[in-house]
Amino acid sequence: MLSENLLKPLEKVTGYKFTGEGADLSMDEAGYAICKRASEEYGLSVAYRVEQLKSGGLFNSTTENCVVIFNLQHPHDYFKYVLRFKKQGRVLFLTFFYYGSSKNTGNMNRKGILGATIRAAVGTKQLHQEEYDYYTFLEMAIREAFG
Repeated sequence: MLSENLLKPLEKVTGYKFTGEGADLSMDEAGYAICKRASEEYGLSVAYRVEQLKSGGLFNSTTENCVVIFNLQHPHDYFKYVLRFKKQGRVLFLTFFYYGSSKNTGNMNRKGILGATIRAAVGTKQLHQEEYDYYTFLEMAIREAFG
């Protein structure tokens, strides 16, 4: 189960609103559309899963399902994207968040001699650029899947 406290807003992809037939979009359809676009157009190795998202405190907590999009080649060291569904009447709102940690971003941000040694030893600049490109392409695929 994923906690809402871990989520950070995804600034480049704010959200989408669907009405009419689009408001019946399922989580599986949304996850599949994003992963298919990311794979076919950008060659990304991504997958999705439906997970429960817990929000609220100890006595007033609620759970809802959400879609988690992750990199198959880096399931533990790249950020994961979360697609949250909110249906109000005949309107569906999709909002995007991210959570997790990035090993490459952490290595790039280390300071001092130790940080420089780590960056030089593992080629962090190249790894960081590859990860950055992954996020850029995934966000483009998200916009194209719903735009």
